[in-house]
Amino acid sequence: MEYYILAFIFFYIFIFLARQACEYEPIFFIIGIAPLAFLAVFRGNVGTDTSAYLEIIRATSESTELVSIEPLFYGLSAGLMFLFNNEKVVLAVFGVLITLILLAASSKLEKSGTVFGACVIPIFYQAMTMNGVRYGLSFSIVVFATVFFLHGYRKSFFFIALLAGLIHLSGLMLAFLFYIFFVKTIKLQMFFMVLLTGLLLAVFFSDIILTKIPSYMDFKSPSIFSGTSIFLLSLLAIYVLGNLEGVGFYLSFRAFWIIFIVISSFVLSKFSYAGLRFQSLILFLIFLVMQYKIASENIVVKNRNYMILIFIGLLGLGFNFNNYINEEPDGESPFIPFKFVWAEQSDGLN
Repeated sequence: MEYYILAFIFFYIFIFLARQACEYEPIFFIIGIAPLAFLAVFRGNVGTDTSAYLEIIRATSESTELVSIEPLFYGLSAGLMFLFNNEKVVLAVFGVLITLILLAASSKLEKSGTVFGACVIPIFYQAMTMNGVRYGLSFSIVVFATVFFLHGYRKSFFFIALLAGLIHLSGLMLAFLFYIFFVKTIKLQMFFMVLLTGLLLAVFFSDIILTKIPSYMDFKSPSIFSGTSIFLLSLLAIYVLGNLEGVGFYLSFRAFWIIFIVISSFVLSKFSYAGLRFQSLILFLIFLVMQYKIASENIVVKNRNYMILIFIGLLGLGFNFNNYINEEPDGESPFIPFKFVWAEQSDGLN
């Protein structure tokens, strides 16, 4: 655990420096995230789903079957396995790609350290690079797509979002929800809202659509308190978003539908693991919308709102650490104790 704590202390120091010296923000952001990236790239068999991903990547080099769902990830895995012939190296390359894409996007989004530094990296970075690599790569590509949306290149935004969806379907949904938030016409928003509701019902309550849904539905919600932590973080994030938008935001249809999907995903988390996954997607969406608003409208984030964002990030980080501690220590690849890849190699030789 000490490696994680020290890396985040280092990260927060440079995030605070970045806020004080805005002109050097991209440089401070890169320096700050470096220890976290180092842990992600040079980890051993660490991360709840790491063992599963190593098996998936290994299988891509041994199979010639065409994958119909999320084919781009499998194609990338097969190509990288052809180049490196080592699934651990391929997984590390994915971690590097996710980090570089996030850094490239943040350098183009004004004041990216405000939301990305305070919330997204503390809450999501380790899961994106050390656990759910598919969704991590997909989400980072969607973040990059918002740069094109910012500059008015809508077709490029949709094309890149489609690529993200070919890596992980949740990336396409993230981009879709992001687009809904910025649709100007209420009628269109209502149409998309109804469409989204229909998709949610189809995805979460059908065992026919998509072969991966049954596997999600097999995972029951761990307890009655499942999803409570993410629900709390989402409400706090909506509060900050409302402060940035102004008082009128809470009376708008946009506020209604984003609160609606937050509550809906919370309810779903009581019945299915899929609900927990959707909760994380919605929280990421709120942060993405917030960062985009700050960049597109050059909003000055007041210290009070910034400290709330810092609190949200630290609270989310605390929830993550608590999950690490409560993980099954005998699992194939728990988050703790942390092991570097060379330590595992030396253990294997002894």
